[in-house]
Amino acid sequence: MKSWTIALMIAGAIAAGCGGDKSGASGAAPAEKIGVQPCDDYIAKMEACLPKLTSNEKAAMESGFKDTREAWKQAAAKGGTEKDRLKPLCEAALASIAAQCK
Repeated sequence: MKSWTIALMIAGAIAAGCGGDKSGASGAAPAEKIGVQPCDDYIAKMEACLPKLTSNEKAAMESGFKDTREAWKQAAAKGGTEKDRLKPLCEAALASIAAQCK
């Protein structure tokens, strides 16, 4: 998968936002690790944030998040430059949600 596609998926997930203390339950199990620390940190942060969203927000956010996580897994599995390109993308994604998802 091209790095720009991954970047678009990240942007979509970030654009959906992640709110504060709101009701909603998460039935999601923790995801397996990507193997790139900022990506794993982003995934953990999003998994902690999703239960705080309203049902509508969660529905809008989950699909993009799942797509992003899968794209990252595929890129990491390829190794080499594909995996190397993930770090700055995941750092940017993590920085974008840091203030919204505490």
